[in-house]
Amino acid sequence: MKTLKTLLGIVVLALSALGGLIAQIPSATGVSLPELQASLVKDLKKNGTYSGGDADNWISDIGFTGCRLSFKAERKGTIGGWKVTSTISFDLSDVDPSDVSERLADTRKMRTLKLKTINDKAAVSYNLKSRDFDEISRMVNSASITVRKKNVSMVKAKLIAIIRACQQEVREGPNP
Repeated sequence: MKTLKTLLGIVVLALSALGGLIAQIPSATGVSLPELQASLVKDLKKNGTYSGGDADNWISDIGFTGCRLSFKAERKGTIGGWKVTSTISFDLSDVDPSDVSERLADTRKMRTLKLKTINDKAAVSYNLKSRDFDEISRMVNSASITVRKKNVSMVKAKLIAIIRACQQEVREGPNP
């Protein structure tokens, strides 16, 4: 009986945590896609800047054009002054919402969200630039976004909600 009560307590805690994530999904709250996108941009600006090891890292120029997310991920060395800029752009309707995974980042306070495309389709435009080498441009099958660990669940939930809304828009056409 004691084990059953413990198990029920765990289930109640899990459901209450899930309720917080569900509250961030637009269909559950009536939040429009543009409102959710604006909220995600704000969260990425706030949670995508950090110092880790020998480099400062930040996300900038974050924006949406329809369901296409674009941003710059910049990394600057604290010693030697080197700098690498990645410009990433992709349509969130191409991302598999069940394959948005959380990974360790280069510092304990951060987590990296990896967004893989459906069927590993090369649908992510990736441009890497540095003064130390020629510019590299490729189409790849995933994108990574590093954010603060304490807010990674919220950012992940918003990304998944936007992905699903964009995929629904592709299937049904945009709402008038």
